[in-house]
Amino acid sequence: MSIDSFFTAVSDITNLNGTGSITGNKGRFKVIHFDEADEVPSISAKEPQDQDRVHEESLQPIESKEIGNNIETDLVVEKEAGFLKNLYDYQGGTFMPIVDDVSKSSSNAELNTLFGVYLPCVQNIIGVIVFIRLYWVIGVSGIIQGMIIIGLCCLCTFLTAISLAAIATNGIVPAGGSYFLISRSLGPAVGGAVGFLFYIGNALAGGLYVLGASEILLKCHLFGPPIENQQSSFNHYRIYGSILLLILGIIVFLGIKIVSRIAPFTLLVVFLSLISILIGIIKSAVAPTYLPICIIEKDNIKHLIKSSILKNNVLRYCHPNATCNGEPCPLHQAVCLNNMSRNINCNDMNNVYLINGIPGLKNSQFSNNLKATYMNEGEIDNGIIGDSTLEVVIGIFFPSVTGIMAGSNRSGDLKDPSQSIPRGTILAVITTSLIYILIAFLIACSTQGVLLRDRDGLSINQQLVEAAVAWPSPYVIITGALCACFGAGLQCLIGAPRLLQSVAKDDIMPILKPFQSTFRDEPFKALLFTLALSEISVLIANFDVVTTMVSEFFLMCYLSVNFVCILQTLLHEPSWRPRFRFYHWSLSLLGVIVCIAIMLISSWYIALVSLVVGTIVYIYIWYTGANKEWGEGLKGLPMSVAHVALSHLDDRPMHTKNFRPQILAFIKCIYNENQHRWMIQHEKIIGLLSQLKAGKGLVIVATVIQGKYDEKRDIVEQLRQYLKEQMITHKILNGFIDILVANNVYDGINSIMQTSGVGGFRPNTVIFDWPTSWQKYQIVGRIDDTIVSYLDSIRLAENKNFAILLLKNIDSYPSLLDIQSGYIDVWWIIHDGGLLFLLAFLLQQHYVWNKCILRLFTICLPNQEPDIQKRELEQYVYQLRIKAEVHAVIVADQEISAFTKYRTMTTVNSKHFNPFDFNEKQVNLEREQHIQEMFQNYPADGGHIHYTFTPSSIEINQGNHLTYTLIEDIQVRKKMHSAARLNQTILGRSRDSQLVLINLPKLPRTNANADYAYIQFVDQLCEGIYRCILVKGGGREVITIFS
Repeated sequence: MSIDSFFTAVSDITNLNGTGSITGNKGRFKVIHFDEADEVPSISAKEPQDQDRVHEESLQPIESKEIGNNIETDLVVEKEAGFLKNLYDYQGGTFMPIVDDVSKSSSNAELNTLFGVYLPCVQNIIGVIVFIRLYWVIGVSGIIQGMIIIGLCCLCTFLTAISLAAIATNGIVPAGGSYFLISRSLGPAVGGAVGFLFYIGNALAGGLYVLGASEILLKCHLFGPPIENQQSSFNHYRIYGSILLLILGIIVFLGIKIVSRIAPFTLLVVFLSLISILIGIIKSAVAPTYLPICIIEKDNIKHLIKSSILKNNVLRYCHPNATCNGEPCPLHQAVCLNNMSRNINCNDMNNVYLINGIPGLKNSQFSNNLKATYMNEGEIDNGIIGDSTLEVVIGIFFPSVTGIMAGSNRSGDLKDPSQSIPRGTILAVITTSLIYILIAFLIACSTQGVLLRDRDGLSINQQLVEAAVAWPSPYVIITGALCACFGAGLQCLIGAPRLLQSVAKDDIMPILKPFQSTFRDEPFKALLFTLALSEISVLIANFDVVTTMVSEFFLMCYLSVNFVCILQTLLHEPSWRPRFRFYHWSLSLLGVIVCIAIMLISSWYIALVSLVVGTIVYIYIWYTGANKEWGEGLKGLPMSVAHVALSHLDDRPMHTKNFRPQILAFIKCIYNENQHRWMIQHEKIIGLLSQLKAGKGLVIVATVIQGKYDEKRDIVEQLRQYLKEQMITHKILNGFIDILVANNVYDGINSIMQTSGVGGFRPNTVIFDWPTSWQKYQIVGRIDDTIVSYLDSIRLAENKNFAILLLKNIDSYPSLLDIQSGYIDVWWIIHDGGLLFLLAFLLQQHYVWNKCILRLFTICLPNQEPDIQKRELEQYVYQLRIKAEVHAVIVADQEISAFTKYRTMTTVNSKHFNPFDFNEKQVNLEREQHIQEMFQNYPADGGHIHYTFTPSSIEINQGNHLTYTLIEDIQVRKKMHSAARLNQTILGRSRDSQLVLINLPKLPRTNANADYAYIQFVDQLCEGIYRCILVKGGGREVITIFS
């Protein structure tokens, strides 16, 4: 195929029949599929005369103009029909498709930028605030600050729209609405939290629009005379708002189609209302509307008089006269007789006069309304209460610029979402911003400032200022304002339940599972919950407070959108390649700053509440295990943080004050053929890790599978997933899993100990369970490599300066639900750097062990003054800030083995006692002398001593057999006797203790005879102890008395 024919093929909009078919008309290219079964005719295969005929026909020009005209006419008609059809089918913008219908909606994508994004965004941005609060915002803040406030809020949404455009052009936009767009960029935890905040904002906004409608209806005097008392007004808002919310809820429940048909009508009325305002202002340049208001001027300050004081007849009663038809005039009675105001008295009645509240552009008020006039509460106490500050004004106005996510909510129905969302959203923001600025500026130039600051219209019988300005009738504005309220309210009540259902169907928050269901294809449960949240807004009743609440939740969402764009840009994510050419990370950074500034300015405590809510949702999602993999952009953040943190760690040992056990625990997993699942042989090890670390610090759970990796690859992944679930179950949320496939299990264990960790982030403590059935490895005196390999692994850990923990009777250890009470006993015999102390202290911090009392035992001979040692040790424990009972155990029996003589508690006659200060040479000398004494004084009759290797079973043979010399046999006897005696001493005091920690005796050099004797020695030492942890320090101090 030639290049020309290829271009012709990909640009042809007709379907290819017979030889192929064009599918997927989205984007810049069309994919052509040719069926293998169909034969593609070749030109070369034709007859020569056919080729000539084809060539001649291709050279003949098309001379019929009628065909061309018909084609052009058909195209025009088709375009007009498509425009009218889109206009008729316009549905607004907040209708998010249910997750199950995403594929269906994407296959029927028909909407373009105008009807799919631009108009929905405009309809959702222009809300009730522009009709009932915009004039007040520009009145109290003045033209200068008012333009800054409007510009700041519009800048916030404009910058967010740019960030949203960058996300939308970074790949194919999925169907599912703005939540999918945000959550798939932020990840399950952050995206779920932001999505939930976005849902709360939409739900509260539904109640906000209902409140606005209630206020408008009340000002229309449809329910009786105007109500001036604020608390009474709030009660009316609650009643009427609840009724209206119920009606809207019923409409939404009846189906989305009804709401879809209402959307075009409400949008059209809102546009006509805005045009009516602009026409009325322009008309005021020639013929201003006359709207009289009564003023009392004092000290060059104009005080506005409520129309109700003048019996709603301003023209008749706005004068300084004392009597009217023989009765006190209303104004004179209110000021002089009733003292309605502390600022105005009867002497100021001479300064009463009427002015036109809307002098129009003909008598411009630009200079008068240029500066801000904020009022403090009670400053004007004639009934028009001042409670406005800059912070309040920003918080009230900001919801009028929200709604920029409406276009992305129908992403599944757009022909080209990657182009429509950026263009439509940004154009909608620009359009509405210009409308706000234009209307605010023109109203400020054509209306008296005192009237603009009359928020509730009390001076004009509770009319809307913009309704009085509009042409041809105030009812156009009232109708437009009500349509804006009902339209936006319905959009929120339609969109918010679907948003909640989308979050629920993502399965990241188990508590939201009930909201996954539908009733009559509608998220009924989610709708009920949304109505409950909207009712909260209605019950608050204060429109200005609710607007601030809605602002904070939307700002949290906008902040997250900008923040994720910054992170993905600065982290240089390979997948972050937005096609939107006007995006730059500095714009997103500015958006973050503006969002934070508005949040703190409008209401810092509500901002704090929204932040706390988002944090709680984030922690909940993270705690329940949000193991979804969405390829989110935030993945690079922990990678970068981890890289920086690891680069600052070096391989040098930590300072004693910073030491903490970084644990590498080896476990054995077995596969249950009957239940078809993995099982941990000693599952209580995982529970002990959780109790020891309390969910903090490094924990690596390691296991070795015997075999070849290519054969065990699937098994490794299954086991890894099982161990992850077990770690989450046992609340080890920050742990790691290391699975190694090796030909020999102990070779794999040794490899893991040598290679585990990275840089300075490596384990310093290793945990093994004790071989409970080690006797089976001794078969008629023959040697099995298992015990030797086991001790070789411990020797490797010792050579790497790991602290070693050997767990005996691990299956008896408590679970996370088994609260312990009793004693934790520490038998401190050998110098280990204080690791015994530290482990006992860490365990005691966990709720399973925190009711246990810590006891410290040390062994001393009668000639070592045990009372003095006990006092000194108590002082040392006090300096360690550890609460423990200290006991000095006197052992008079010289048959206790030499390792008990090799103790830490050597009394030093000095003022500064530290049990870690000892003379190594002196200890070695004492050990040798004690061994000599033990040999000299050992009783001849050793028959009562229990040991496995009896003299009759010991054979001196060559080969793979246990061999002992006479001296070794004597040493084995004596060591076993010493272990039995020390075991009796321990049991005498710790038989009922919940846990016993004891020093692990020093391992012998590699020798099969010594290894088996050592295993039996340690086993005898711990015989009968309920729970026992044998501990060997890493050869350095791990606890200190210094801060």
